[in-house]
Amino acid sequence: ESNFAFLQRQLAEAGVFYWFEVDAAQRRERLCVADHNSGVSPLPRAAVPYRAAAGQAAAAGGRWQAHVDRLAPGWTAGGRRHAAHVQSEPPTARPQLAGEADADVVHFAPPLAAFAAAQQQVTLDARRDAVQAFQLTAAGPVPELAPGRWLHLEASHFRAVPGLSGEYLVTAVTHRFDPETGYRGEATLIPRRTPYVAPAAPRPRLPFMFTARIETPDRYGLPDAAGRGAQPVRPDFERGAHRHTEATPPLRRLSPYAGAGRVAPSGFFCPLTERCEVLLHCPGGDPNQALILGIAPNKDAPGPVGAANAPHNRWLTPGQNEVLFDDELNRSHILLQTFAGQVKAI
Repeated sequence: ESNFAFLQRQLAEAGVFYWFEVDAAQRRERLCVADHNSGVSPLPRAAVPYRAAAGQAAAAGGRWQAHVDRLAPGWTAGGRRHAAHVQSEPPTARPQLAGEADADVVHFAPPLAAFAAAQQQVTLDARRDAVQAFQLTAAGPVPELAPGRWLHLEASHFRAVPGLSGEYLVTAVTHRFDPETGYRGEATLIPRRTPYVAPAAPRPRLPFMFTARIETPDRYGLPDAAGRGAQPVRPDFERGAHRHTEATPPLRRLSPYAGAGRVAPSGFFCPLTERCEVLLHCPGGDPNQALILGIAPNKDAPGPVGAANAPHNRWLTPGQNEVLFDDELNRSHILLQTFAGQVKAI
């Protein structure tokens, strides 16, 4: 995923849109970011009129006037109700738009980490539906057309669909120039009163699994302070200059046991130590919810069981604390001991 694609995806997921403006005096381009139409400026001209293509040059005093000569309104069915699931809640508990008993669109996978995140998702999806409900395509020789600006369209002469005059937000523009026909711009407009939300950006195409290495702040491989059993990793494809333990946020991992919905801590945790090789997976292709699937044994590191102790089923920590299930014929036993057998419980 490129840096630009990553930026697009993060802004869209937060309900933020962007556009570029050119500062001709400084010969530089400015990136503008907003989360509401109120942060958008008007076009330099007061109004953009509609004129039929046959009467392009007609203007006061015989002077040419910028205008649009083609309008194409489009409507889609809107008003869908959205719902999404949350990891910590039962499947029947799903955030949805206020006042709606049932949802038309339910987002099943992957569940979102927090109730607030699910609420934000269904709200943004409903606003995206509202943006798509009515869009107007306007084309003509208006070079000032630019995304991130609003204009007043004077369309009283457009007889096909009356009542199109009003204030519109420009959401997309295509500029074309032909030596024979001259310049034309084509813009996508939505009513200015409709809060604009950018379309959801496509997620990167990820392999089903990929490898990474654990990075720990100390020799004990402690998890995150919240006690969720999450640990930072450095994927093998990461070649950036991120400092140790900062290549990724702490990632959750699969566990043989975990507790949910309880006040007292419960679950299972055995820390993964520095440079331990792990397999990562992104449920639903969502890179924001990467999971540590499991550990890949290092071929250069000695394991707890070999040919000399083949009957053993053994759990041995870096500090040499040990739990042993010995299945040797006629000598099977269970052993719990500290380093070098200093303290044993048989």
